[in-house]
Amino acid sequence: MNDALYVTINAIGTMLLLLMLFNFGSRNVISKGLDDRIFTIMLWVNMFLLITDTVMWLLNGNLSPLAGAVLRIDTVLYYISQPLICLIWFIYCELKLNVDMRKIIRQLPWLSIPTVAAAALTVASLFKPLFFYIGADNVYQRADLFFLGFGLPLLYIFGVYFIMLRMVLKDPKTPKRETIRFLYLYPILPVVCAVIQWLFYGVTILWIGSVISLLIIYFNLQNTLITTDVLTGLSNRRRFETYIESKLSAPIRHPLLFALMIDIDKFRDINNKFGHIMGDEALKNVAEIIKAAVSREDFIARVGGEEFVVIGERDNPELAFKTMQAIKDETLQFNEKKTAPYILSMSIGYAFIKNGERRTADEIIKEADKRMYNEKNRVDAEV
Repeated sequence: MNDALYVTINAIGTMLLLLMLFNFGSRNVISKGLDDRIFTIMLWVNMFLLITDTVMWLLNGNLSPLAGAVLRIDTVLYYISQPLICLIWFIYCELKLNVDMRKIIRQLPWLSIPTVAAAALTVASLFKPLFFYIGADNVYQRADLFFLGFGLPLLYIFGVYFIMLRMVLKDPKTPKRETIRFLYLYPILPVVCAVIQWLFYGVTILWIGSVISLLIIYFNLQNTLITTDVLTGLSNRRRFETYIESKLSAPIRHPLLFALMIDIDKFRDINNKFGHIMGDEALKNVAEIIKAAVSREDFIARVGGEEFVVIGERDNPELAFKTMQAIKDETLQFNEKKTAPYILSMSIGYAFIKNGERRTADEIIKEADKRMYNEKNRVDAEV
């Protein structure tokens, strides 16, 4: 009865992973980041673990010599893959937290130690019972060091938790807090399932728990793809429209809500003179300038070709004007560095909403837009 139950559970998990893989595979390869590819590898490894676990259930106790040989090979692959998926998850988390890939590569020799140790102990278990042993009746049994099979992968989980905790303690308002929030959720269910599996011999739910956790990350990734501007990494127009409606429908914490409409001056000239690739770089630079100038709590989106918007709360209009000036100052500093062959300039329009004031999103956008185009016309007249 247990055999059929766990084989069915593993089959359901495998189908869920295939659906996720199919969706990822249907996306343009060029649009995939390295983190997406690492996540795809995690899906494949999790599927491999489900398959090897299923084979263990099907062959366990089969007296055929061939079944015994396959069972031993399958068990070795199963134990080796457990810390491997945790190592891949560790690398995935570092990529999502903006760790440079070159640094990750330099870390790999010592990061791989738990995985290599697990592999060595697993192979050794074929000759001396360490993690497991398979008797003459081809029945799988746990050995004295079985706990290390779960303990070694936990090193990666604790390591990532330490990194994320250090980031939060160093900067409680870290812009990566939303990423941290969904990353730290992944190991919780697999760890709980692992404890249950450890305490109740014969229960196998660890890797279906991992499938569910990967599904949660997958939904977060899909939501990010829908609401993120691919080029700049900022929120896109869809996310902006949802955000401003939510801000206007709920009480704000400060006396003033402001919206800034930002347009790059003479952006077409940059494209015409230096090409569209350099134009894309200019858009990325503007995104970084805005992020450096505004508060971490402010909302930033790219809402058009060269148009950006910032929404935030302040105690008074003067502080909002300081944010506008900070964007101009950051732009000036960028130009002074002369790291690009073009000069950046931005026209900024604004609209204010007092706490308790009832205004529509269209009214706010039109007001900020009007001021922004007035400034743009003034700049053009001065040239």
